[in-house]
Amino acid sequence: SSRETTLMEIIAMDITGTLSSTGYMKLQELPAEYLEKLRIRIEKCYKVSKTGCWEWTKGRFPYGYGKVSVKHAGWGAHRVYYQLVKGFVSDGLVISHECDNPPCINPDHLKATTQWENNARGKGISAMNLRKTHCIRGHEFTSENTILYKGERTCRTCKNIYAHRRDIQRTMEYNARGLTS
Repeated sequence: SSRETTLMEIIAMDITGTLSSTGYMKLQELPAEYLEKLRIRIEKCYKVSKTGCWEWTKGRFPYGYGKVSVKHAGWGAHRVYYQLVKGFVSDGLVISHECDNPPCINPDHLKATTQWENNARGKGISAMNLRKTHCIRGHEFTSENTILYKGERTCRTCKNIYAHRRDIQRTMEYNARGLTS
């Protein structure tokens, strides 16, 4: 039975080509002859930059990643080429650009990693927060002093201080109204 493909699945398939768990093909399922022709085709589609990056010269996804057609589906050129020259990548892994240059397909600049590791080494807000070793009040993030609260890493000491102040405030409000706690 066929099922409707969601927009997010299409976007994810276009960028990574990894939706095998939802019924899409894996690169390693394609015939060896096709993969060799694909490798040769890809190797005609880049220019070497001064930094050593092999910059994709054909179509690109909105964030600058190279786009290659594999059996009529758009895949990330870096992911496809990496697998063709370095070996197939397990489901759940992404191909990280160590050079931070999205159009680069140089396999020496690419690394198979988890999405979490890729995000952590990035430049975005979540990556910056992951690198923080202390909270905004200077308490160290340790396993004993760090909790997940509403999906975010939070300082246990600060949370306890806030809770204590809140309890004092509530007690004062109850006493002001003539209520007992």
